[in-house]
Amino acid sequence: MATLTDKEIDALKIVNFIFHVVHHRADDPILFDDTPLGTFEPFFIERIKETLKGNKFSFAEISQVKAKLKGWEKGESDFVDVSKSLARQFHRLGDRRMKSGVLIVIGLVTGNKKFYSLIKYDSEKVVTFQTQGAKAILQAVTNNFTESPKALQKSALIDLDSHDSEVVIIDKMSRSGISDFFKEFLGVERLRNSKEMTADFVKAIK
Repeated sequence: MATLTDKEIDALKIVNFIFHVVHHRADDPILFDDTPLGTFEPFFIERIKETLKGNKFSFAEISQVKAKLKGWEKGESDFVDVSKSLARQFHRLGDRRMKSGVLIVIGLVTGNKKFYSLIKYDSEKVVTFQTQGAKAILQAVTNNFTESPKALQKSALIDLDSHDSEVVIIDKMSRSGISDFFKEFLGVERLRNSKEMTADFVKAIK
């Protein structure tokens, strides 16, 4: 991820896309077999670019998310089946305090590099209107995707081919970079840079 150039970022293309409804006050997620992307690829590419500003983590060896994505990469599992399995896992770990939304599962390419993105979008209630002659009719819409920073609650961009199986994460629930819930779901550990590792080493000696 650290070697992703501006040119490669601009060339990001979505090749797999689906989402499932999670945390909607029911025991199981609402699963779909297909969610055509249509003309909305630029919208989601921009959300993925926002994720690149996040904190870096690496997968633990026991990560179920890493294992499922590896199975998909090796052709052992179907994309839709993997996405449903991830949605079930994500939904199961949540609690009733979490807002209803969708878990988006995306496969990306740029050049010969492959990436994966997992995004939790909260459902925001917005008010729209339709016109009937000179009359405006207000309508409330709950199931939607907005550009509001609050709506994109959690996002992970995954590079399985990097040395540390690098994951860049944005989690709005945690100022430190990741909530316990998202950390448990992904199965990740914080990647420390050389300065942070030196500070930890000095602290340990003292």
